[in-house]
Amino acid sequence: MRTSEQPRRNDVVEILIADDHELFRRTLRGFIEAQSGWHVCGEGGDGLEALDKAKVLRPDVVLMDINMPRMDGLEATRLIRREIPECKVVIVTQNHASIARQQGASVNASATVTKADLTRDLRATVESVLGSPSAAAETRAADSWVRGGGALGHLVQEFDWASTPLGAIDAWPQSLKIAVRILLTSRFAMWMSWSPELTFLYNDAYAKMSLGKKHPWALGKPSWEVWKEIWDDIGPRIEKVIKTAEATWDEGLLLFLERSGYPEETYHTFSYSPLLSKDGKVSGHLCVVTEETDRVIGERRLNTLRSLSAELSQTSTEQDVTALSLKS
Repeated sequence: MRTSEQPRRNDVVEILIADDHELFRRTLRGFIEAQSGWHVCGEGGDGLEALDKAKVLRPDVVLMDINMPRMDGLEATRLIRREIPECKVVIVTQNHASIARQQGASVNASATVTKADLTRDLRATVESVLGSPSAAAETRAADSWVRGGGALGHLVQEFDWASTPLGAIDAWPQSLKIAVRILLTSRFAMWMSWSPELTFLYNDAYAKMSLGKKHPWALGKPSWEVWKEIWDDIGPRIEKVIKTAEATWDEGLLLFLERSGYPEETYHTFSYSPLLSKDGKVSGHLCVVTEETDRVIGERRLNTLRSLSAELSQTSTEQDVTALSLKS
């Protein structure tokens, strides 16, 4: 039986995530909670923890990784299917689809999905093992998928998106909702663009790290307008992602940002990745970024001090020190 702290909600599909990688669990949670009628009731970091939580929470579905410590996902699946037969277990693995199917069949798993095809296949797979979703699940509040997104989650909910190229938020395609959900719930600094006009969205971490006075003005603006002072640097990179669907990578790139009312020397390490729409076409991009200004400038200052110290060690008179200072 479920505990009183975790009552069954009849209007949603309750899902337990079992994977030993926290970042993957967080990403998968964002994807799941962007789906209408789905809810993550718990997480487990290994097979034994998944088994224990499945006994207490009684989820409708367990999404089970295979390679985990203490107890692997195959053994956990076998035990869950034996002890909680009404609970469906979907194997989620990096293995090839044919191997995954064989492994799943060996432990009576309900279905298998490869991590490479997760966003494409998971919804159909879960609906297949459960049957058609209930009407109640289909009629959940349209904007519930943005809950848990911090301050920016509230801003996104309240923003007048109908005045932007994205249109009213309740009419956004599922692919856009998923991308925005992942963006808002991540603790990594991220921003993204969507639509041919590259409409700008971002999360709390990015607002704090990079935007300065541009927050909250930047939300919903064209990306080129938000970062017009560096568009000659980043615009071609974004254009390449949109045209080729290939990610970019830059490490410690010098960018002069005007986030405090004046040009500021900054250094960033970041990657631009393509965001795909339902038809498989690139509809935008996602930027995951770390600012390294303090590190780069700190290393530069340290190198200067080391160089000066080395040269001073060669001096023996006041005149030598004076000549060195003039040279520097």
